[in-house]
Amino acid sequence: MKYKNIKEYYSLCWIMVALLSIITYTSKGQVTLKKDLREEDYPVFGTLISNKSSADGRWVSFLMYYENGKDTLFVKSTVNGRKYSFPVAANPAFIGNQHFSYTSKTGLHILDLVNGKEKAIPSVTNYSSSQVFDQLVALVGSGTSEKYLLVLDKYGNTKEKIKGAISFQMSPCGKKLVYVTKSDSLYSVGLLELGKPNGISWIVERSVDDLKTLTWEKQGRAFSFISKNTVFSRKSLLFYYRIDNHSLYTLEPEKQMGFPRDRTLDNQSFV
Repeated sequence: MKYKNIKEYYSLCWIMVALLSIITYTSKGQVTLKKDLREEDYPVFGTLISNKSSADGRWVSFLMYYENGKDTLFVKSTVNGRKYSFPVAANPAFIGNQHFSYTSKTGLHILDLVNGKEKAIPSVTNYSSSQVFDQLVALVGSGTSEKYLLVLDKYGNTKEKIKGAISFQMSPCGKKLVYVTKSDSLYSVGLLELGKPNGISWIVERSVDDLKTLTWEKQGRAFSFISKNTVFSRKSLLFYYRIDNHSLYTLEPEKQMGFPRDRTLDNQSFV
């Protein structure tokens, strides 16, 4: 068959491609139509979500999200195509250019992307990463079990252990860590400078008030927390600590002019 011009030829090719995408011929010459999707089929299809990349761009992570909750986390090399997959995993983070961390139901995992070796830290309930120092901070323990805070290097080795820790927040710059400890029903707030030996300073020590809701200022120059006396049901107090001058300020709603008398500070005030 001869074509008048090249445009006519390509037009015919596109028509054939369109027809083949609609109708599939079996070996017996029968026609098989595409199956209509039902509502119960939707959960088997995932949504691909791009996540993070290593600092040098040689590794990327992405999440395949499913409505049934069986999400799968992937890490892939942009250089040689090597790929790792982690079913029902979450909270991915790159530590430097060669290590990758994530959480599962069993705890925290640190993977060496080059040799494939993985180290697991069980019973981790929360963690954060510092890209400045290539370190991880992990909160271990739940319920009535012993709770403590671990500062780990990118290999999973423990650099520091803080006993009795019940909550923490990493500063936005990734250089400091504020945390709350509980011992003998007394609460304390500590500030740790990552990368420094003996870098702990105590902001509040052995208080009967429950200390919670740690919140950093956006640039990491200060942080706040609230206290609640659970014995006398006293109204909550707001504390504000400035890093530059090492000063702690207190706001007492009852003494603050203009503060609504029918209102109090609570956890929801800072969410």
